[in-house]
Amino acid sequence: MRILIIGWLLLASIAWAKDTAPTYLEPDLPQVALVGKGVLRWFGIKVYEARLWAERGQYTADKPYALELIYGHTFTAEELAKEGAKQMRKQGVEEDKIARWTPVMQSAFTDVKAGDSLTALLLPDQSLRFFSNGEVTSTINDAEFSRRFLDIWLGTRTTEPKLRLKLIGQP
Repeated sequence: MRILIIGWLLLASIAWAKDTAPTYLEPDLPQVALVGKGVLRWFGIKVYEARLWAERGQYTADKPYALELIYGHTFTAEELAKEGAKQMRKQGVEEDKIARWTPVMQSAFTDVKAGDSLTALLLPDQSLRFFSNGEVTSTINDAEFSRRFLDIWLGTRTTEPKLRLKLIGQP
């Protein structure tokens, strides 16, 4: 019985450590905590794990929060930007904006391999700061871009509504 309890505590501590907020978020998100998380799979293959972080774990769309994606496969920045544009298109974003924002996304992203993370942090002024494995890659000062980009995962018109609910902490 004692071994069982020790084993359970060890597993619980490993699970807790995995959901510890990335330290690079702390300067901009005081008391940052996990809101929710989920996995995007394509034909059963893990594309990425998504985690939503906010102050005290309380998500509000117009207050600072961070969306972290931990990838399960290799993708180029160009592929990620094209997929971002495709998802924006599905949400009804105008083609002229998509054309303007696609190169912005490509310059903000980096190539990723399994285990790498890309994070988008919504700042108080509604600009969006991007991180690759905890290092800043870009800050985009366009509130509409910020909203439209984050709506890919968090908007009501997302193509992954079940993932959205997991991220915002709703069953």
